[in-house]
Parts: sequence; structure tokens; C-alpha cells
Amino acid sequence: MTRRNVHAVIYSHIWALQHLSVLPLDRPLDSTLVVELAINSNLSAAYPDSMKHRVGVGGLLRRHVTLNDISELLDDPKLSIAFAPRPPIPVGALSSSIGLLSTAPGSFDQVIIMVHCMEALQLHAALSQADRFHVLWDLADAPSKALSQTGEALTQQRLMQPGQWGGFHLYTDARRPVQDEQELRNSFATLLNQ
Repeated sequence: MTRRNVHAVIYSHIWALQHLSVLPLDRPLDSTLVVELAINSNLSAAYPDSMKHRVGVGGLLRRHVTLNDISELLDDPKLSIAFAPRPPIPVGALSSSIGLLSTAPGSFDQVIIMVHCMEALQLHAALSQADRFHVLWDLADAPSKALSQTGEALTQQRLMQPGQWGGFHLYTDARRPVQDEQELRNSFATLLNQ
């Protein structure tokens, strides 16, 4: 059984989904499945049918279900995604499902797990099953205490070792303009070096 790489991305804003290209990934996005790790979907709020029933990653707990079965194709950005289950499923089931992503049958070469920074601490045990960790942060968002707490939890689990840390990636979105972009980038750089 071939094992695919699983990247965990902690993000600050739901529009981060449209900025995945800034991440240093192993494979192109067109061969990637994005999986939302959330109690209730954050990402689907930006798309039509956000309230429809979805099995999400929890569907992998059923026999004979593939990654392709739980995914849907988005047009903007053009990628495959498995939104969080609706209705929600327990955290234990989410964690068990995440553990199947690297080996579950499907046509995808890699998986990106996306978790909002406000839920990352609660779901860090499921995140621990990823091979690499990234932060994708909108410059329009202030640094979050939840992010530092998640970093501490992942560090205590020895998950932030060299080779596992994919980096802290900043982006801007034209729909959320920021003033003094370079000053903000410098502030984040100072914070990260402390």
C-alpha cells in the first residue's frame, strides 16, 4: 500500500483556501485533496450549499469508501476538498478518520488537512498524524494566543522537529487590504524569532 504525504495547515481566515499556492508542497494542487478538520465547517461558508449534508473525512470510517468518494471539486480555487462533516461527528471519530488519510484508497498524491487556528488546540491530537506542519496566516489578522498554544502543544508532542516544520507563511488578500504591509511582515518576523 502506497503512503501519501499529509500536510497540516493551521490558518487564520477561511479565504486561506485560495492562497494554498504559497505553501512549499510535495505535489501540485491538482493532485491534492484538501480535508477540512473542524467540528463545524468554516470553509464551506464561502461556497454555495454550505448547509448541505456532507460525510466529510468521517466517511472514511465506512467500508469501501475512498478519498474520491468524500471529495467535491471547487471551481475557485480549482481543487478537490472534503469539507467538515455535516452534521458534525465526535472529535474521536474525526481523529480516527484523519489517521486513514495517508493510506486510504484514492487518486490523490497528497493531502492537506486545514484547521482554523481557533480550533487547532482542541483538535491537535488529530493533527499529530500529519507529516508536516504549516501556518498560513492572513496579514490582516492579528497574532492569536490560540496559535501559540497550539504550537506549544505540538512541540510537547515532539511534532515540530526539523523536517516536520513547513514554515509560517503570510499572505494578503485583496478583499482584506492591509496598511503598512512591510511593517506588519517585520512585526511577524520579530514575533516568530522570539
